[in-house]
Amino acid sequence: MNSDKTIESRFSAAAKTYHKHASAQLAIARNLAEMIKASKKTQTILEIGCGTGTLTKHLVNLFPNAEITALDISRNMIEQATTNLEKLKTIRFVCQNAMEFEASESFDLVCSSASLHWITPLSSIMQKIYTFLKPGGSLICSVMLAGTLGELRNARNFVAPHKLPATELPTEQETVSAILSSGLKVTEARQLSLIEEYENTASFLKVINAQGLTGGYPSRGTKPLTGHEIEALKCYYDAEYKSGNGVLATYKACLITALKK
Repeated sequence: MNSDKTIESRFSAAAKTYHKHASAQLAIARNLAEMIKASKKTQTILEIGCGTGTLTKHLVNLFPNAEITALDISRNMIEQATTNLEKLKTIRFVCQNAMEFEASESFDLVCSSASLHWITPLSSIMQKIYTFLKPGGSLICSVMLAGTLGELRNARNFVAPHKLPATELPTEQETVSAILSSGLKVTEARQLSLIEEYENTASFLKVINAQGLTGGYPSRGTKPLTGHEIEALKCYYDAEYKSGNGVLATYKACLITALKK
């Protein structure tokens, strides 16, 4: 598993700036909410990786009478979510690693938006989710895929090929396989690709830092870049991925519905 301390500290540091800069993640959550809307007889919900409460708010709007447990490893993120959703009293926030969480009940729905990829191997959290679900319950989630921030990965590999990223995001096939290995049946899987534009590479790097993404894959290598290498990366990225008056960055996610028989 990725270091819990590293993940927690990175997202805790970004808690107050995450929501403002996470436009791609907000779009993914909206698309996921459309899939969740089709769920019926949903009375108990577990959200894994609630962050600042983006998907949580959709859940409350879709299921105003449901009991919602929102889980996140970062206390600062939960505090921000509590602030964002202060008028919504039907949510129980829990600060805990999902792999260590022990539910006192089973859930009709387990959902997660753009967070499960932080847990490796992915199959481990899928097996845990299986135990959280009632028979007939559903997992509806989005998982970030290989190709996300691919431009940044390519630029890093160009300027520092001796400092390759230590890990990679899963492919769609790997994600589906991880879910199937848990015993869940995948009933729907589709890819979502988003292209975001930024003023320049420097502003792009500031944005992903504000999201808590820097230091994590796919941007982190076996060794950190030097100041000289970072400047070279900016020059390369500005030249190779320019569009209009800015530069582009790609985000890819797999949106999946799976059923516990």
